[in-house]
Amino acid sequence: MGKTGSHFAYSSCYFLANISGTQADASDYCVTQGGQLASLFGEDLVSQLGSLFLQFSSVQAWIGLKVTGGKLKWMVNNAPHTLFKNVSTPPTGSECYALVSDRSSLNAIENPRLSPMACSASLQQAICMKSDHIYSSYSIQGGKKVIEAEAPESVTTEIDFNGCGARCSEIIGCVGFNFNPSDGSCIPTKVGPAMPSVINGVISYTFQIDSSWNFYERI
Repeated sequence: MGKTGSHFAYSSCYFLANISGTQADASDYCVTQGGQLASLFGEDLVSQLGSLFLQFSSVQAWIGLKVTGGKLKWMVNNAPHTLFKNVSTPPTGSECYALVSDRSSLNAIENPRLSPMACSASLQQAICMKSDHIYSSYSIQGGKKVIEAEAPESVTTEIDFNGCGARCSEIIGCVGFNFNPSDGSCIPTKVGPAMPSVINGVISYTFQIDSSWNFYERI
């Protein structure tokens, strides 16, 4: 993207926007920049972005996490995605979330975290994201198939794994795909081995040993 201080991860570019307003205002602004209010698809992004965007002693920035239908969900393309990080349900009146990072001095240890906020609260910053939509590199795990527990993508037929990778790149939040070279079956997934397989006691994905399939994970 070329934006100063931007961070590339999970095939998306994250950048800090100086926008004063509610979470809804922040979401609208990110759209005007050709992106979306950030969804943090990896737990590692909490500490990475918290450190990158830390200014002076603290930073508070809206992200795309809120209570939807009684459950905490990530907001992507106006459709919620399941939560990948174990965060408890916020108190009533604080249904939206911000990324907060602070320290008492330059040499102090940072404390990046996701913090519940009132959706009507006015913050001075937001974290936006843009998907690259470009085929990227993958590592391969032969003979394995990832079975996504919630809202799996539909199966398509592709000529080769490059076509399957291209399809994955067009899905925001896609971290890998199953490909069967014998018949060209392609199943993108929003989960992978780098993520926890059990969240709040609920299984998010399982591995199936199957010599017909290969699992490709973004690197």
